[in-house]
Amino acid sequence: MRGTTARQAICTVATLLLSSACYRYVPMETAAAAPGEPVRVYVTQAGAEDFREVYEVDQALPRVRGTVVGRDAGDLLLMVEVARRQVGFQAVGLEQTLRIPEGEILATERRSLNGLATSAFVGVVAGGVAAILSFILESEGEPAPPDPDPDLMVPLISVPVGR
Repeated sequence: MRGTTARQAICTVATLLLSSACYRYVPMETAAAAPGEPVRVYVTQAGAEDFREVYEVDQALPRVRGTVVGRDAGDLLLMVEVARRQVGFQAVGLEQTLRIPEGEILATERRSLNGLATSAFVGVVAGGVAAILSFILESEGEPAPPDPDPDLMVPLISVPVGR
């Protein structure tokens, strides 16, 4: 039982570490954006008008989050999620490529792992798992409650009905 519990805890921690992380956006040159890189692009109000029908953009601070596909004649090609479709228990993102003219881009930021926040998260999760495992291991070592005294038990009477 202990091996199974420990194995489950290790699998849970590994899943959390691999699937959860804290990210931040750091400024970069738009020309340095490589294909496949997740970015956040701030655009002018006029630039946002070109794709407002497809992609929801905040009016006050127009920005677009997506993955760089490449460049075409000075324009940045960005793959963005425009909707989500539920297929059974899985949600599938529906994506579309936006063409953002270079003159309409105000700033570009790339997504990077925030080491400090991720380390803090991992520490909290590891502490929680250690506390739970400690509690489980301590409770397994406790003796079972004693059997009740047979002299103090009330006898049950059964009355046959029918035959």
